[in-house]
Amino acid sequence: MPPNRSVLRGVQQRIHRWLMAARAHPRYRIFAPTLDALDTFLARPGQVTSAAPHIRSHWDLKRYMIIVVLALIPCALTGIYLYGWRVAAVIAVSYAFGLGTEAAFAGIKNESMTEGAFVTCMLFPLTLPPTIPLWTVAVGIVFAIVFVKEIFGGTGRNLFNPALGGRCFIYLVFPQHLHGQVWPMPYTGGWGGFGHWMWNGAHRGFDALTAATAASAWKVAEVPVAEFTIRDMVLGVIPGSIGESPKILIVCAAILLIGVKVADWRLVVSPIIGALAMSALLHHTTGGWAPAPHLALVSGSLLFGATFMTTDPVSAPAMAPSKWIYGLAIGMTAILIRVYSTTFPQGLMFAILLVNPFSPLLDYLFRTLRFRRHRA
Repeated sequence: MPPNRSVLRGVQQRIHRWLMAARAHPRYRIFAPTLDALDTFLARPGQVTSAAPHIRSHWDLKRYMIIVVLALIPCALTGIYLYGWRVAAVIAVSYAFGLGTEAAFAGIKNESMTEGAFVTCMLFPLTLPPTIPLWTVAVGIVFAIVFVKEIFGGTGRNLFNPALGGRCFIYLVFPQHLHGQVWPMPYTGGWGGFGHWMWNGAHRGFDALTAATAASAWKVAEVPVAEFTIRDMVLGVIPGSIGESPKILIVCAAILLIGVKVADWRLVVSPIIGALAMSALLHHTTGGWAPAPHLALVSGSLLFGATFMTTDPVSAPAMAPSKWIYGLAIGMTAILIRVYSTTFPQGLMFAILLVNPFSPLLDYLFRTLRFRRHRA
């Protein structure tokens, strides 16, 4: 066995022994969920089914969640390149407080830690501006775990997307950290942000801290849309949230998630179709005042949200017709908010949270129609 695999196997076996000891000792039983999460994260679970059907596969729910985290890592690395190593600190704080909160609830309920927390703790910081204070990240991720997920009963029962719920909380309670002069121009060229802790503006020769992202530049005059080219938007060298900028990497992540069947292609495609259709309609009916469809596609967080947010298996519907209506409604609502709202330049967050509660209703309606058709 290669040395690196031998070391990994030894670490996994030691964690497994600690897990067995924690389960056997009442005083340390509260640590069992955390050790169980580490145990099954490093290696597939050892449980087997005792009765048919037996499915021979190395895939389990944690493996699916790990694929999502891996798909997000290129976006996180791009965020570090664009805005400096402080982005890594933002992600680390999210994981420290998010997984700590999840472990605390799992210990209190004597349950295993859920794998969805690993995805939430990565998604949440990638939706934030790079200038976000670290304490705000901690408050937001704790709110997301406690009040958006655990208060509904935990993973699998939450009505809203936890990462977006936490971001919405910060947006409404601490708006100064997500709205206004919080969107710095990114580093470009050379090592970019890999050679810096955080953005400081000294390398640009002008005040590069702007109040407008490309998505909001249609309505405010600080940064007109003409200042950004389509190439800039596609490559991600524009102001924006940490993870939304690299459009090419997001498209590659979408192809990966659809290819391994972690994400349903309907939930990825339908929001984009809805957004493009609404953008085309408003662009022509307003005489060009509303953004053109191609600008709506590459300027904001539409691709990021369609790839990683609308595909959430808990808050999204399960039936195929429901997924189409769900995604189309999100895309169309996002553009309506983006164009007509004077307060919320990025409409995707509110669009997803507004449509989330209709997911069970859509499934119920289409399931009822299917049963009636079969009876007839």
